[in-house]
Amino acid sequence: PPVPDVTPRGKEAEVVHEIVEQIHEEKFSEPKNYGQIG
Repeated sequence: PPVPDVTPRGKEAEVVHEIVEQIHEEKFSEPKNYGQIG
């Protein structure tokens, strides 16, 4: 079953999504495009 804390609604869901995207970009894009960031 889904955990309520992991399934926020409204703006909270959007903020969490943005944070997750940033984390993924930092983890997976940094090794490939390290010199191209910024």
